[in-house]
Amino acid sequence: MQKTLLSGNVTKDAVVNPSGEREAVSFTVATNKSYKDKNDQWVDKATFHNCVRYVSKGNGAKLAELLMKGRAVELEGQIRTSAPRPGKTRDGDEKTYVNKSIVVDEITFGAKPGQKPAAPAAE
Repeated sequence: MQKTLLSGNVTKDAVVNPSGEREAVSFTVATNKSYKDKNDQWVDKATFHNCVRYVSKGNGAKLAELLMKGRAVELEGQIRTSAPRPGKTRDGDEKTYVNKSIVVDEITFGAKPGQKPAAPAAE
């Protein structure tokens, strides 16, 4: 079994969709990477991950309230890949598209937007 761990920020408020006997809470998380390029200049790169968490009916709205834009989260889940589908690029060339999303098993919430992280407990 493969496991994916992500740590980042929610990019927009979550959306709740019915999914059979459950609800699918969809949201996007941005992860950031900084590195030096060949010219020794710092480059910041953001990657956006489509995520979904399935919950029992009635719990989607509660989770969506917590998954607000800017909220820091740590996720554990699995990568789900859609079936390939044909399409065209902007130039009109044929291309095969595949969507990847993270099916989230666990979420750890960090600071809310505008809130500083809690200080470590004194020993």
